[in-house]
Amino acid sequence: MTQVETKLKTPEAADPGEKIGRRFAIFCVYLVLGPPVGGLFLIAGALLTAGASVFTGNGDGISSGSGWDTIFGVFALTPLVLMFSYLFGGLQAAATGLFLAVFSGKEGRFGYILAVLAPVPPGLVALFVMGRDGLSGGLALGLLGILASVTLRFVFRKSFGRRPPEL
Repeated sequence: MTQVETKLKTPEAADPGEKIGRRFAIFCVYLVLGPPVGGLFLIAGALLTAGASVFTGNGDGISSGSGWDTIFGVFALTPLVLMFSYLFGGLQAAATGLFLAVFSGKEGRFGYILAVLAPVPPGLVALFVMGRDGLSGGLALGLLGILASVTLRFVFRKSFGRRPPEL
């Protein structure tokens, strides 16, 4: 009878190439999917604002037309917003992905707290660059970055989440 050896999979026993690959995957996911996810949150916010003005009767929404025109206009602009999301959120997504790749655990895993904190440094840089005139835009960009980061962490929770070492 032969004795079968079992090995515990620990972070220290992981292949260095696998660690680098996981960190590169984190960076790529945030770089590629971060801006469109943030753009979708921007669209959702615009729809909520326009819908609130339609259903409460307070003003006519964002544009000079009716609230319903604004709602349909937001839907019409959705492809454009998603296309330009890389222009406005690309650097922030790259910086967030890089931050998470560097500061994630030994196995390239991170929790929700780090997902919330990672977009803060690029958001602060954007606020500094935009100055007082761009305060509301910088805050909106930072909030969209946090929402996108937490959403991506949730969607990829099996890959990025913390789990105990496997036997």
